[in-house]
Amino acid sequence: MKSKVTNINGYPIKMVRHNDNFYIKLNNKKYKLTRNEVENLGQTLSEFAHIDNSSLFHKICGYFLTKERVISCLKSLKLEPNFNSLMYAVKGTARHRPLVEVRQAFCYYSRLTSSELRLKDIGRMLGRRDHSTIIYSIATFDQLSRTYYRTVKEDLDRLLL
Repeated sequence: MKSKVTNINGYPIKMVRHNDNFYIKLNNKKYKLTRNEVENLGQTLSEFAHIDNSSLFHKICGYFLTKERVISCLKSLKLEPNFNSLMYAVKGTARHRPLVEVRQAFCYYSRLTSSELRLKDIGRMLGRRDHSTIIYSIATFDQLSRTYYRTVKEDLDRLLL
């Protein structure tokens, strides 16, 4: 039995080979892999661990790019109002309200759509934020979705769920 710890996309993965079987340990779960899955390990990880929420992030950013508040916020930061600029700003440290809304929406829907996704993983996707920040973001979006974010939540529910 051979064991190897590797780091893929910032996630420590322990891979064990026993006879001709391959196993990985991820998020405290053990998964058996075929040889083909081992060769395509990056894609396999996202299927097993649900850590690749980039399509969710793209959809949320795309929705918010249609909002004038977000476009004017990006311009005030001297950024072009496009998708890459919004992703850069959201992962940054700016505390402008429109950017905070995007972060909070991403945290809320990441947790809602993937129960196996750890808070630490969501924080890593948003520029190394702490898990307590993610908890606060989820609670804030949930609370404000009843009043201030009502239309935003309804639109995102239709788009994502």
